[in-house]
Amino acid sequence: MSKNILWIALVWILIAALMALQFWPSIPKSISGWVAFAILVPPVYIIGEFITDWLWSTRAAKSISESPSRTIRIVGGVLIGFVFLIVIQLIFMRIQ
Repeated sequence: MSKNILWIALVWILIAALMALQFWPSIPKSISGWVAFAILVPPVYIIGEFITDWLWSTRAAKSISESPSRTIRIVGGVLIGFVFLIVIQLIFMRIQ
């Protein structure tokens, strides 16, 4: 039981550290900001991973990824990623 808790804590810290590196110039400046960052970022990251897994398993995404044309796969993936990034940017703009 305690080994599982230790592994969960280590993975949690690793995800928070990686996200801090990813958001580098915009990292929290206060202790409370860091606490909120460390508590909120790993679950949001994991939920985001589940959402993207679900999006890529939909029928439309499968038709793109299984297309014989490399151009269609690249353009389709870039467009889906672009829309996703715009949605995330709009969410962050709303929060600030």
